[in-house]
Amino acid sequence: MLKLAKLMFLFCAIGSTAMADSGRWSTEEVWGTPFTLCDGETRSIDLGSWTQVKKVIIQAEGIYRDGTFQVLANGDVKGTVYVPGRDPSYIVTIAEATRSLEFRHVRGSRVKIRSVKVVRSADWNYKPSREYGSSSNLYSTDRTTDIALEMIDLSEKLEDYINAHMYIDYLLPIKKKAGAFYVMATARSSQSRKAYAASLALAAQVKWAYQNGFFDELLEVQNAYDLAIRFMSLAEELNEMYD
Repeated sequence: MLKLAKLMFLFCAIGSTAMADSGRWSTEEVWGTPFTLCDGETRSIDLGSWTQVKKVIIQAEGIYRDGTFQVLANGDVKGTVYVPGRDPSYIVTIAEATRSLEFRHVRGSRVKIRSVKVVRSADWNYKPSREYGSSSNLYSTDRTTDIALEMIDLSEKLEDYINAHMYIDYLLPIKKKAGAFYVMATARSSQSRKAYAASLALAAQVKWAYQNGFFDELLEVQNAYDLAIRFMSLAEELNEMYD
């Protein structure tokens, strides 16, 4: 019963948060369309900088017959779209910081992507000032591995103290980014290009949380002050490393 009540609370909070959130987002058409996805092809659209993307709105059609493609962000599949022909817009939820979107043909006919619009944060983007390959960045990714692991542990401990809004909007995305980076860094190398890209995504997500008051709210949570302070110190270190 407790778990059911918690789930119902989460669903209610998602709805109320979405309504309260509407003023913070802008919808922009992305440069680079139209384009055609051929059999097995992947195309990337650059968003110009790291930015928090809520969702994408896509107009697409199958050429001659139906086709299917996937939308990816940071290497993760966010949605699979089946297009039988010219249809209304397709909406794919992204809900994370990214600096590009990938469109990958899966099966069927060639697919023409007529337009792509992103719903992104109206007041935030993230442009890392360092380029991959410097000695400081190689050091940073090693340290980021430790930070990511501790952030995952702290996130799990904080779940019992914070409300649904704080968990869904801020803590869960950070936890997911930390997990994605940790897996990439340990499976490949903390100094690989994919691990570095994942570390930037984590840093961008933390910066987003900072700029939207998550850590200020966290300090006010009852009985979680010590956890909040530690989480903030890790976040500050991450910001310092990647700013």
